[in-house]
Amino acid sequence: MRKRKTPLTLLAAILLLTLLPGCGTAPAPTQEQPAPTEAPTQEPTQKPTQAPTQGSTAAPAPTAPPETKPTVTTQSGTKGMADGPAGGSWKIGSLGIAWKTYQYAGQEVCRRYYYYIPSSYQKGEPLPLMISLPGSGTSASFQMNEGKWKDLAEREGFVLLAPEYVCLHADRQLSAQGYTQYQIGQDSSSNMRWVATGAEPVAAHGIDDVAYLTDLMDLFIEEGFVDEHRVFASGLSHGAYMAQRLAIEIPERLAGVGLVASGIYFTFGSNVLTNKVRIVYIQGTQDPIVPYDGIWAGAQCVSYSLPKSIDWFLSRYGVTAEPVVTELPDTDPSDGCTITRSEYRNDDGTPQLIAYVVNGGGHTWPGGTQYLVEGWIGKLCKDAQASELIWNDLKDATNIGTQLP
Repeated sequence: MRKRKTPLTLLAAILLLTLLPGCGTAPAPTQEQPAPTEAPTQEPTQKPTQAPTQGSTAAPAPTAPPETKPTVTTQSGTKGMADGPAGGSWKIGSLGIAWKTYQYAGQEVCRRYYYYIPSSYQKGEPLPLMISLPGSGTSASFQMNEGKWKDLAEREGFVLLAPEYVCLHADRQLSAQGYTQYQIGQDSSSNMRWVATGAEPVAAHGIDDVAYLTDLMDLFIEEGFVDEHRVFASGLSHGAYMAQRLAIEIPERLAGVGLVASGIYFTFGSNVLTNKVRIVYIQGTQDPIVPYDGIWAGAQCVSYSLPKSIDWFLSRYGVTAEPVVTELPDTDPSDGCTITRSEYRNDDGTPQLIAYVVNGGGHTWPGGTQYLVEGWIGKLCKDAQASELIWNDLKDATNIGTQLP
């Protein structure tokens, strides 16, 4: 087993990213590099072999129901968890938990996801779907709490889906239950993340998260809960990279994505798009982990700057008009942040891409929590809730008639 990195080593790695030049003007690299890794944000449930990072805070307590895992009983006994919702039926108006089982590299992996179907749901009247994707080293419940997604889904009348990624344990076993780094025995949160690129450690085990998330879309559409023309995805950091991959690789399935602390991973720089997807970017100018000016690893570009990422989509969508720029109210001057909104519109006046620049903001979810100390991740902006910004900008979008010439 590899030795765990000390907190000082991890901090030095994060600080190094802030000193690397941006990806706005550099030539495209030829070798793939992994997307950025976040510091762990959850308190270990088992005693670690070294002291936790000084100043870190535990993630909010999950609001999910107890994990009473259903089982399949065969003649030879118990055989893992049954696919589908806990208890055998879908919950309406309360948070539910369910599973889907996959075979990866000869291992049976039961993939857990949370869901919330609002109490306003009526059979035969499918609702929009929002998929909420956590960043590396966190969990679905953490991301639901950061965005207050369940309350927003109930208030606005959409279905919420919060899946977990697959973790790679030190013994090469795979799991998808929201474990911490201490539980899986690995020294990096890169072993706990989506396959948002081909360079992730779990990718070598045959995990295909585009297929997995598409399966979940299809399941909720086929069950009658979701309108196939109003499917959205959102995420923080590596979760945003995963949502962005969906927008690039399966744009015909999505109406929009909300991307907090994310640029375009350079591997996708030459991709040809088939459909328009409405894009919402939210990016802090003082983010030390996914910098506003992009990420470099030596001479290799990992992630484009925010301006270059915006230009990448606009050029493919054929959007040429200058943006409409507004300043959001500075409702909490004590946070040291302000938000500038830029809306890029199609020729018919409909918004196609909206960018929120959080001036002074860090690697945080606006309106969420300061889940690690400011010295590690930068400032938390309290002037708006990112979930509400994303939903308000996406909710009237559909994937009807979005094909590109």
